[in-house]
Amino acid sequence: MVLRVTQDDLDPDVRRFIVERVDAIELLEVALALRAGRDRDHDAEGLARALGSNAASIGRRLRALEAIGIARPHGAAWRYEPAPALDDLIGRVERAYRERRLSVINLIYAPKPNDITLFSDAFRLRDPKKEDER
Repeated sequence: MVLRVTQDDLDPDVRRFIVERVDAIELLEVALALRAGRDRDHDAEGLARALGSNAASIGRRLRALEAIGIARPHGAAWRYEPAPALDDLIGRVERAYRERRLSVINLIYAPKPNDITLFSDAFRLRDPKKEDER
């Protein structure tokens, strides 16, 4: 029996959010940890201990989540405070991560269309004569 894991089984909004906003599993894990503890403040050190990471990396992730509109600073701590529609989307992302973990992980680390284009362009053969004409 062959188990096929694809990103096609994910909700299109979830897929789009992951592709456009989530560049690492750690970012997703921080967002989900904040969501799970939405009723309290979190600091980078505590999240780092809980997630097995380091505070500097978690601090960068918290700032990224602030830019996305998921987390807000409260003094030296952070809190999960997205708009209601974004909270609903994060809930669906959480459910997809729980139920289709490999699909989500594959999507996070799949080459983005831009990355593929940049990589392939690096190997394009150019005519030196045409380059001189520019």
